[in-house]
Amino acid sequence: MAMKIFCICILFVWSGIWCDAKEKPSSREEAQQQFNAVDVKLNKAYQAIRAELTPAQFSELQKLQREWLSYRDEKAKQLLWFNERIAEDTPQQCETHAEYWRYKTTLTKDRVEFLQIYSGKDVPEGITGAYQDFHDGNLQLTKTKDRILFQMFVVRGPTAHTGEIEGVAELKGNVGVYRALVPDDPEKKWCEITFAFKDGHMIEVRTKNAQYYGGMGVYFDGTYYKTCGPLIMENSISPDESYGVQVPVICFSQGSPSDDTNEGEAAQDELVEMNTGRVIGTIDVGKEDWRVGYNRPLNFHETLPARWSRDSSLLIWEVAGKWFSDALTVVKLDRGKIQWQLNVVKRAQEAILARAKKAAPQQYADSRKANGGNGSAYPEGFSVGVQVLDPVKLPLQVRVRMTDNPKGGSKLDACMEAIITTDGKFVVQKFRLGTDKLWKDGNNPGGW
Repeated sequence: MAMKIFCICILFVWSGIWCDAKEKPSSREEAQQQFNAVDVKLNKAYQAIRAELTPAQFSELQKLQREWLSYRDEKAKQLLWFNERIAEDTPQQCETHAEYWRYKTTLTKDRVEFLQIYSGKDVPEGITGAYQDFHDGNLQLTKTKDRILFQMFVVRGPTAHTGEIEGVAELKGNVGVYRALVPDDPEKKWCEITFAFKDGHMIEVRTKNAQYYGGMGVYFDGTYYKTCGPLIMENSISPDESYGVQVPVICFSQGSPSDDTNEGEAAQDELVEMNTGRVIGTIDVGKEDWRVGYNRPLNFHETLPARWSRDSSLLIWEVAGKWFSDALTVVKLDRGKIQWQLNVVKRAQEAILARAKKAAPQQYADSRKANGGNGSAYPEGFSVGVQVLDPVKLPLQVRVRMTDNPKGGSKLDACMEAIITTDGKFVVQKFRLGTDKLWKDGNNPGGW
């Protein structure tokens, strides 16, 4: 796998700091008040994690916390000079500037996140996932059989030089090892990186001859902690390992993706090119956050293993629900690009509801009135289940079923058969009122 280099000195520091800089407090007092509020959250998170750790583990955390407090204050001082060109020699002088408190606030918010995931209790299991060393180092790992695809990006030092490296490490036991010749090196040195996994959610990264991949003062070594960031799911990777699906993750200690923990950004399932980490595009599963593939196997809501065609050109992406699929989308790929995609749930709902309304207008109106207000998961008050049948080959066979009561005793049912054509069109072939005995119960725990 080819590796990339990205070694420039950036003028404005990474996105978290720069985004906050656009919303400057009006005064030093206001900035300090904002910091004090976040500092209270930090202390609460620190005390909360204490109950989850053994005495030895907490002692190690105390040591890390003392080191980080010194790091935070020095980093805020460096940022004051680097971004604002204000050079102050003492902490007392720095504290007279609103920007200093603003930088401390941003760094402290990151530390609260660190404490929330430190024990590993709420983070996703397994090697695959996003990691941070919380000193501006980021690591993305995706496990495939006995290999690990990795991408590392770091920002280091007072001049904020960056480093980036990616590749494939061979996994042996709890250690992943990567070796490659350093490009353009007259001495033909080997770059070596080891990833030592411990406690299920921490990685010790050690490198040798990795200077080529970063600017002045850049290093990749350190302890990286698994976070609640998006991850490329192992069961989503295509047969030829060219593509995977990156999904948002819920950590219950941090709340839902709509909380301010994640800045209110809409959650998305994204198709990723594995050898570069490039996001090819967002999978159309609908606008609601609950439709995306969270790490949330709760009450039948979970991401199902991706279904791929043998040549990795066709993807069926499904998020299961209690009575019907929360999301079901077909994606056609061509040479690393999305040729077309079809939100099958949405299209099937529209088609079967329109036909049922036309075939039984009074029953439809009665059921709609009785079930009104059930939310967007139940269009017009109906439950609509959709299945895309095997084999994963165009044209795809689709079965659709509709009911006004998935628990039984329904007054209006309908079923429909359709195909998805080679150009991504949804074509209805059969429709009738009543139930369908051929319906497969696999994704319908209620059995309706």
